[in-house]
Amino acid sequence: MRGGRARSLCVVLATLFGLSLNGYAQDTGRVDFRTSFKPGHNLTLNLVVQQTSWKVSDTESVSGGTSFSLAPGAQFRYSFHVNIVGNTGFALGTGLSAFSHEDAVGEAFSPGWSVSFPSISVGAVQNLGQDTRLTGFFEYAATYFPKFVVFAKTNDGLNETEEVAVSFAPDSLLTSLQIEQFLSRTLSVVLSGGYRKVFTYCLGGCGSQSFVNDIQFDQEGLLLGLGMNWKISTVFGE
Repeated sequence: MRGGRARSLCVVLATLFGLSLNGYAQDTGRVDFRTSFKPGHNLTLNLVVQQTSWKVSDTESVSGGTSFSLAPGAQFRYSFHVNIVGNTGFALGTGLSAFSHEDAVGEAFSPGWSVSFPSISVGAVQNLGQDTRLTGFFEYAATYFPKFVVFAKTNDGLNETEEVAVSFAPDSLLTSLQIEQFLSRTLSVVLSGGYRKVFTYCLGGCGSQSFVNDIQFDQEGLLLGLGMNWKISTVFGE
């Protein structure tokens, strides 16, 4: 009888202890998410700055060369995180980004602004510690330049230029690494860095060296961003 009463008392104490821990977790808002993978839907908004290197071919119409500029911008991404094993998983997503470029890059052109949409991204996800998540993304997008102005040479022998507006949408690739610090179950601060390459091409097929639409542009740059991530839903009973 004494053994049975002792076992019953242990069960009651264990139950009360478990309820106390659960109540503390609910009061503090820090539940199992601290030590487990966090699958589900995510929305990320980053404010970024890109150090850009522009290269333009030297033709009869445009003076070529290499120029550097800074481009502020914003990135928005939706991603869905899936657990593989332990604290490791992968992410699939899409999004858009926009950059405001300087008025003039060297003596060749003025990019205006650009927008990349839609993007397709895949990533590897790893939880570090209790509140930290590390994600590496590889992203492809079409980048549209709606107001790209080329400073083309005139043929009057006066060494003057004229503005020629063109628009095109080259491909771009972005590799990035972001680290998140969770402030709550659904909200985290995001610090990110990456490398972006825009694969521009001759609009006219590079068949001539005398026309503006046969100029070859190349753009690449390093990005640094700071933003927030919202975990908008959970799956698998988390």
